[in-house]
Amino acid sequence: PAQAMGRVREYVYTALATLWEEAQGSQFGGVDGQNFYGVVVDGRAPFRTSGTDHMAIVFVTDHSLQDGRVLELDLFCKSDGGPDVAVGDIVRVHRARVQLMDGRLVVRTAWNRTITSLVLFKNRDPFLAHDGPARPVETNSWGAAQKKVIVTEADTALLLRLRAWACNHLLLRNESYCIPLREILNSQAALPEGLPVTNAAPRCDLVALAVAVNPDVTGLLIQLWDGTGGQGAPGALITARVPNEVLTINHLRTSFPPLPVWLKIKDAAVHRGAGFDLVLFARERPSTIMLVPYWVDFTRRRFLSYFQRITARPPPTRCLATATTSRSKIDPLFMARDAQNSVGFIRTHASCTRVLPPQDEMDLCEGTCRTCTSQEIVFPDKRGTARCGACSSSDVSWAYRATLFLVDNASSLEVTVADEQAEKFFAFAPPTNLRESAATRQLLQSAIQQLLAPDTYLDC
Repeated sequence: PAQAMGRVREYVYTALATLWEEAQGSQFGGVDGQNFYGVVVDGRAPFRTSGTDHMAIVFVTDHSLQDGRVLELDLFCKSDGGPDVAVGDIVRVHRARVQLMDGRLVVRTAWNRTITSLVLFKNRDPFLAHDGPARPVETNSWGAAQKKVIVTEADTALLLRLRAWACNHLLLRNESYCIPLREILNSQAALPEGLPVTNAAPRCDLVALAVAVNPDVTGLLIQLWDGTGGQGAPGALITARVPNEVLTINHLRTSFPPLPVWLKIKDAAVHRGAGFDLVLFARERPSTIMLVPYWVDFTRRRFLSYFQRITARPPPTRCLATATTSRSKIDPLFMARDAQNSVGFIRTHASCTRVLPPQDEMDLCEGTCRTCTSQEIVFPDKRGTARCGACSSSDVSWAYRATLFLVDNASSLEVTVADEQAEKFFAFAPPTNLRESAATRQLLQSAIQQLLAPDTYLDC
């Protein structure tokens, strides 16, 4: 919102279903000055228009659209300057003209247009229903001159409600994405082996889990799996060749997301031979790659079906049992994120990839002054003697606190271990001033080394 005369301008936001009704009833083919929020469900990478510029398309929805309809944002931009959006991101639009075009509800805005304001709230974590204050990352037509963006308490409340709705109800826009990869390859007219791949090749759309990425001279070779069979089954994995130009226009050239990650790919061509099954293009009809969070209905169902198979028996690896619940059924990690809403206690098998504090095990124990309860603990001498920085008392109690980064076959989770859970987790070494106790430090170093070993998992 703009700030005028020291006060924040208040905006009234319209549900997308209401915008459809108002646009249909308008005598002028559209309505001006509309403000709304929408959750991204689909998109298209920038493509060349009939003029000299390019256009990117973003499709958004909200809780009011239950019939598959969406609002289309047509964004004029540079060839590599379209919005860096993923499924589940939230878009806020102010002062837009909404119009019906060939049965589609459309908002069109130019790269340098200042009348319409667009703000993107990135989906930093797939589960944002209980996240903190919203942080906008882009404004003013996806990358033009940055302006100050004010997010009010009302905005934050609306964002959290929309994110909570998306976590439970967001669906992929096109049912064709639910076709298994092997079916797509067999049904499409594949290019004969040995012939060059051109932009005229037959195209297909898919959603799959990227499980491995291998760079080559011209880009990346991405191994994809769609959840319809075990990763060791014949034909379960296919390989897509992604040129650097495609990575650039989809904002993946400089930083590819951590694996595994679900990808929504549009306009890929089937091509057998030369070490890959699919190829993506950067010109004429550029291929689109969008990240898909794990909570979207399609990815959740696909992963759960596979997870139930791979957890029918415990994996043949070392197990570190932690605060195991009474549940015998094993759940995927992303169910833990839902536990605060509905599941309650869960049980999961996961590997630990990182432990914080990462550099110094001495910071795993936090001190609290027994005299004044201050946690401002200082170490005034080289021996590591602890004193309270507030009252100078040397009577300090110690407790473990650590952050574990867990991963399983298709998700990740950051878990804080503290209080009673930390006492159980580190039961082999009572909490103490680690700067004074070299023996305890050695125990912790050995335990963390075992915890991070690739053949170790947590049953928790």
